[in-house]
Order: sequence, then structure tokens, then C-alpha cells
Amino acid sequence: MLMFITIFISVQKEYFEMDKTWEESKEFCETWGGRLATVSSVSENEYMISRLGAATSIWIGGSDLKSEGTWVWNYSQEEKLIQPTFWGPNQPNNYNNQDCLAYFKFYNDGITWFLDGYAWDDDECQYQFHFMCEK
Repeated sequence: MLMFITIFISVQKEYFEMDKTWEESKEFCETWGGRLATVSSVSENEYMISRLGAATSIWIGGSDLKSEGTWVWNYSQEEKLIQPTFWGPNQPNNYNNQDCLAYFKFYNDGITWFLDGYAWDDDECQYQFHFMCEK
């Protein structure tokens, strides 16, 4: 008899409606006792999107700051390659040297974007967005 057991590790995710840069958001999460949120599955991605409300852009914990095009989750002292990914249309595109990961609310305009909802977007790290932490 073959048995499969699924174990879910409880991670508290908290959405903060404060405008901060990616680095300020990262520091805030660390002071809060956690880190910028990460995503490791489709169900976790869907859960996080369900918490975002009407915000247009929300920082989460990924970047390619150390190596352009290599997206990693940024923990305090370690980094982990991002798998799986949930990029939006034509993303990441590094437009204007974008190195930090955010959820972005795409709108189907029938020309450029054919998605109506949240997906990942590379953004300029100095922009100020809401953010999500986890611990």
C-alpha cells in the first residue's frame, strides 16, 4: 500500500499598507521578526494574491540585485533561487534597471497585456509600495 502525506508548514504572512522602498520594506520585515514574503507554490501564490485588495504594486522578497537575470529570494544571510515563478506578461524585462520583485496588478488592454489580475513584475527598487512580510 502506497501512502502520500502532505505536510503544510504554517507561515504567517502579513500585508502592510505602508509605502516603502524595497530595501526599507526588507528592513521593516526583519525588525518585525520576519522577512519579505516568499512564494513556493501555486496555492501560496493564490493565497497571497487574495490578500492584496486594491493595491497596484506590492513588494515581496525577491531580487536580481547581485546578478542581473538571476532572481533569488533574499533572506538575511542566505539566498535561494526562485522556483516556481509567476511572472506577468513580458516580465522580467529589466526596464530602466529594475531589480526588485513586486506583485503588480495588470489590466487587460488587449494590446500589451492580456492578463487581468496580479502577477510578478520587476520594478525599480527605490519605488515606494505596500509590502508583505512573513515569519
